[in-house]
Formats: sequence, C-alpha cells, structure tokens
Amino acid sequence: MNTYQNLRRFTPETRTYREDVVTSVRVPPPPTPPPRPLVPETRQPIYTNNPSSDRVYKTELIINPLTRTSRVDDCFKCGRMINGQIDNDIKFNNRNYHRHCFTCSICHENLGLNTETTYLVDDNGGPICKKCQLAKAKICNVCQQSITIERYVHFEEHDYHRECFNCDYCRRSLIDQVNIHIQNSKRCCNQCFDDKFASQCYVCSQKIPSGRYTTYKGNKYHLDCFKCPHCQNVIREMEFPTYDNHPCCEQCYQEKFASKCCQCLKPIISEKAVIYQDNKYHPDCFRCGQCYRPIIESRFHTNNSKPCCNQCYEKNIAPQCQQCFKTITVGKSVNYQGKIYHPDCFRCGHCEKIMYESKFYQADNKPCCRDCHEKYFTPKCAKCNRSILERYTTFKGQNYHINCFVCSKCRHIIDEKEKFYDEKIGILCAQCGF
Repeated sequence: MNTYQNLRRFTPETRTYREDVVTSVRVPPPPTPPPRPLVPETRQPIYTNNPSSDRVYKTELIINPLTRTSRVDDCFKCGRMINGQIDNDIKFNNRNYHRHCFTCSICHENLGLNTETTYLVDDNGGPICKKCQLAKAKICNVCQQSITIERYVHFEEHDYHRECFNCDYCRRSLIDQVNIHIQNSKRCCNQCFDDKFASQCYVCSQKIPSGRYTTYKGNKYHLDCFKCPHCQNVIREMEFPTYDNHPCCEQCYQEKFASKCCQCLKPIISEKAVIYQDNKYHPDCFRCGQCYRPIIESRFHTNNSKPCCNQCYEKNIAPQCQQCFKTITVGKSVNYQGKIYHPDCFRCGHCEKIMYESKFYQADNKPCCRDCHEKYFTPKCAKCNRSILERYTTFKGQNYHINCFVCSKCRHIIDEKEKFYDEKIGILCAQCGF
C-alpha cells in the first residue's frame, strides 16, 4: 500500500529548565510632600496600610539613621512632621519614618526597636520582617529549607537552591546543563542518561546518546542509520513516502512505486489523487469533458462516461422538467412514463396536489393520488356505499365488502365458498334458508 503522509520528528528526550533570578528593581521614590506650613496642622495619612499575602519581595535595603539637624521632614507612613532634633526617626528606602511608624508591611510588627539593620522590600517599597520573610519564602524541593536568597532554580514546578539542583544519580550540578532528563521521576544529567537509560538504534543496536534522533513506527534510529532500503541513502526530510510500511526516499518512490496520472502520465507524489473509474489523476489534470477546466467540486456529473462540471451539465446536458420546463440540476427527480419532473412539480392529475408518496395510482393515463383514487375510481360497496380498497364480493353485478356480504337474519358473514339463498327478504345463509 502506498502512503505519503508520514511525519518524522527529531524529538530529544530532554526537558529544559529555567533559572529564576529576582534582581533589584527600582523602587519608586516617595511622593513629593506638599510645602510645609508655617504652623503645625493635622493631616490625613498618605500611606495606605493594606496587608498583602501575595507580595513579591524584591531586594534588601539597609536602614540609614537620620542625622539630627534642625530640618523638618514628613513621616512617609503617618504624614506628620518629623523634627530631627526632637524625634527618634529612621530613614529607609529614601523614605523617612517616625521610629514607632516603621513597621512590617505584612504583620505590622514594629521594627523601629529591633537591632536588625537590613530588611527585604515588598512591591510598594515597604520593609518585610524576618518572620514574614521566612513564612512567604519558597521551599527547596531537596533540602526542604526556605529559599531566602534572590537567585534560585525553578524546574518542573519545583524550586531549588542552586547548590541543591543536582543529578539524582551522580550528584553532579545541573546548573550549567541546558537539557535535563527526567527518568523514573528523578533528575538525570546527560552522562548518566547515556550510560543507564539511552535507547538503542533499531538498525545498528548501538546506544543513541542525548541529542537528535529519528522515530518511525515506534522505533528509534541514529540520524545516519535511517536510510532508504532501496538506494541506502540517508532520509533527512521531515516528510517522506513509504511503500509496504517501509520508508522510501523521494527519488526511489517516484521511479518505482508512485502511481501515474492517467492524463499526463507523470507520477502522483504529494497531491491527493482523484480516482475516477479506477484511474488516478492529478487534481489539476482531472478536467471537464465539455469545457476542459479542472473539476474542483466533490460532486460532479458524467456524460458519455466522461466527467462533467456542474456548470456545463446544467447548461448543456441537464434534462428539463415536463411541468415547469426548467432545468433539473441536482437533487431528486421523478421519472414517470419516460418523463422527468421536479419532486414539487409531480402532482395529481385530478386535484393538483403534490404527491410526495413513493406509491401512487394511475387513472385516465394520469398520475392519481390516493384520495382521488378512492373518491373517483374505486368500486363502492352496495351495502355501506363506501369505497372498496381490498378484497370484495360481487353478486348480481353489485360489489360488497367481505364483512358487508352477510345473512339478512343471523348477520353471519357468508364466505365465497359457502352456500347461500337469494330470497325476497334478502340473502340467507345455508342454515337460515333451509
């Protein structure tokens, strides 16, 4: 069997990782305070104290104590004035705070009384205490300790210290390795993977090291081992033909196995062939026998065993309806006594009703619907005066339903083989007339 749509992909059995590095970012400077009034006044705080549990910590900053001068500044948190000669104040991240206003942005613990001088900074530029830093820190998947440093490794939805990100088999560091394998749910370096888990080539039975290889029908090949069995040339194309479930190069397939177009006699390679009367054609070679244009429709007509496009068929070949005299192109049609009709044009010759039924009657050499046939052309029962559609009995030139031909005394139905008498009072069965 000839096929062509076979994909060969170079897919290394490796996974990549990324190293997340959180670097110092520019913290926005505090807003410019309004001009200081000459006399003290009460202000609303300009710091919004919204505790956040999902803030990202950027970098560490150091507290710089203010020098006591006669200068008057504003506290970044409460917005009130700081007198450098009277108040105990703190400068952090280019912002000034009263000592009692310098608190953790998450748990709001007062940090002004601590001996620590270095704190992490959240997205809003506020300080983070050590307790909240550990509570929000990522956990290393190897040592299960908090990751408090800025540089760490994120791999397969887990986080690692850089010194913990090692091969699980040889303990070599994987920091500088681009491709990392996962084997038995464990991290594996290239050397351990090649030594312990590398696949074998289907042709030479040698191990396939990390890198590119070819997969075909579930088997793996070295790139140079995947060859055409007819000419032994290496197949390097991503798409290639096959014959009898074996790969084949383009040249061998065209010369030995490709189907030939019935029109141009050239091989049919990548295109989908059009099959008509057991012959194959290129799509551009399959043409109308009237106008010789390519037939692109999935449905087409024939004329004298030749394909015909819909336009030519409708214009030159399609029959005309004997009722409306319009062309019958596609769809169903009704053939009656050698004449063709549209389904909606085939009507009863007596009441003009459209006859959708597959069975109909003929009367006076015209098609007749069931209602008109029963009404005008079926015999009537001499007893009940209804139409007789099935078997009936005839007596003295009159027709009777089988159930209407009965004894006048006992109402017994008289069968066609049964003896009866014709009396003045009516028909009598053999028992009543005896």
